[in-house]
Amino acid sequence: MSRVDRTVELGLANVPFVAFPETPRTILIANHPVHAYIPPEDMDKFLISMFESTVVPDDAQILVNMNGGRNIFDRYRDYRQKRGRPIDPNNVHKIEFHRGPGNSVVVVRGVPESIQGGNVLSLDDINDRGQTGLAVYKECARRGASVQTMMAIYKEGIEGRVNIPNARHAVCVDNRWLGGTGMNFGTKDVTPEIDAQIRDYGGVVAKID
Repeated sequence: MSRVDRTVELGLANVPFVAFPETPRTILIANHPVHAYIPPEDMDKFLISMFESTVVPDDAQILVNMNGGRNIFDRYRDYRQKRGRPIDPNNVHKIEFHRGPGNSVVVVRGVPESIQGGNVLSLDDINDRGQTGLAVYKECARRGASVQTMMAIYKEGIEGRVNIPNARHAVCVDNRWLGGTGMNFGTKDVTPEIDAQIRDYGGVVAKID
């Protein structure tokens, strides 16, 4: 089990903080070396704890932001299925909000009209600066929706972060170049095929400097 060094109060809940190990192991994903950080089985436990602490109405429209959101959605869907609360596929919507230059947010695929005045659950992989999560929240709130956000990772030590109302996080981590649990490296030395496998890894890894 990953060592939880302390808990961090993040808005709605206290979140476990896992420090990057002083002597990290090197593992291979698609033959690409990375530093091991949080193993998949531990990430599952952190996510389940977040799922259990978040009360989501069965009629909530679920917004899945890009591939990062898909990773957490797949795990949330399995969690609900095992507990006899399957998610209606008609309530699941892919969106694409990502960071642009500076503090801007680029919207490729916005939120659907069906969220008007209803309950919304927004899913994404990581909260670093918070702009994309806040942009989704504001767009939903503008349409009269009641919005909750779940994100797998909260990266500590980010300057200029904006607050996302009603957001929950599974685990807080050090400010490093991360992959796994929906996050890809996006570096020039990694092919798109390897990057996709890093993104789909169930735990968290760090780029080797």
